Amino acid sequence: MRCLFLIGFLLLGGGVNAALNNMGKEFMLCFMDNQIYSGGSSFDIEVFMTTTSNVDAQVNVTTPLFDATWLQQLTVSRGTITPLNIPATIRGEGTSIAGLGVHFISTEDITVYAVNKEKFSTDGFVAYPVDAIGNDYVAVSSVDTPEIMVAAVTDGTDVSFQISNSYADSFSYQGVTYAAGDTLTVTIDRFQTFHLFSALGDLSGTRITSTAPISAFSGNYKTTVLDTNTEITSDHLVEQLVPTQSWGKNFITFPSPERVIGDFVRIFASEDNTIYTVDGVDHTLQANEYDIHNFPQNQYTWVNASKGIQVAVYSKTIGKSYTNDGVNGGDPAISICAPVELYHADYTWSTVTTTAGDFNNYIIVVTLRDYADDLVLDNANMTATWVDVLGNSDYIGTFVSVSPGSHNIYNTVPAHPFLGIAYGNAQYNSIAYAARNAPCSY
Repeated sequence: MRCLFLIGFLLLGGGVNAALNNMGKEFMLCFMDNQIYSGGSSFDIEVFMTTTSNVDAQVNVTTPLFDATWLQQLTVSRGTITPLNIPATIRGEGTSIAGLGVHFISTEDITVYAVNKEKFSTDGFVAYPVDAIGNDYVAVSSVDTPEIMVAAVTDGTDVSFQISNSYADSFSYQGVTYAAGDTLTVTIDRFQTFHLFSALGDLSGTRITSTAPISAFSGNYKTTVLDTNTEITSDHLVEQLVPTQSWGKNFITFPSPERVIGDFVRIFASEDNTIYTVDGVDHTLQANEYDIHNFPQNQYTWVNASKGIQVAVYSKTIGKSYTNDGVNGGDPAISICAPVELYHADYTWSTVTTTAGDFNNYIIVVTLRDYADDLVLDNANMTATWVDVLGNSDYIGTFVSVSPGSHNIYNTVPAHPFLGIAYGNAQYNSIAYAARNAPCSY
């Protein structure tokens, strides 16, 4: 019931086949279903935009097939965060085609991130522009109520879902039942979406391919991420997926600040015979397979691979010893990691509120050891207690408490990049998102 999500302003590409920027002038988004608190009311989708342009960006946001009369015209300025609310009724439901695409057009490059928020069930994602999306993805989710949702930018786009071989349940669409190993194909037009829902099972490893680029999302309606020392509370999970051609080879995972129960990390392959290394041990994956690692609290871990991989950090359900599990505990979250190769040297972000108020806020930092002394946080030299990255002691990681509001962290040497993750923790909610208003790595 506490939630954590990772979003950010990042350059989409780890040096495998592409380096695609998440700053852009056109976005096609959609929003998966989320559980409304029993007896409560629904909350709007929250979208946040910013720009690095010295010229103000004029942004039009429309829902052409959902409500053709709905038009939001906004001005987005450099160094500021511009919010936008979108009606929660635009969320996907069940397994169905619908006209739920949300279209953004801007006169200048902008970055966009979104929060799908309900009481005790919140998550969010970084948005990628139309020129950064692709036609080949691998889904990430967790057990129980997994979801996948895609949005088309081109009429007549065929989208195929090759259901993961590890999926342990089934779902139905138009009278046909689909299970592990089956392939479902649909055709959707521009602004149309397809939302896939399963009451049980885990759709992680499902391969999503299309005849034209699509925006693809996956996660869970509301789920637990259980370990032997967790309770059974649950949370919404969502990430916008990174196309396989933009996956990276070198990653550093990060822990949830002040959580004592550790984090799960899943590592996905898109090609056969992908070899990756964690703590000096080699592992081999075939296409669409994934491994799960259980990392202890406060561990930053180096992961490198022979081919492109997708690395996702899963924050667990709150620990059984609630008073010891962080300032306010935490609950499931899913975060797709950014590759090391394209970290950047300047991050700007704004904290986000819960349905009941502010979080306790932090900034998570991962950097080369030699770069740490040149970090500046909110116009002051940053002081912190650093932890070595397991498997690569050239890198170190830490987290620092910050107040609610807007913040900036940068390295005084622009050639010295690092990773910055904003994190918040509140009663029955926690949140994390890559803190960036300019291109960075993904």
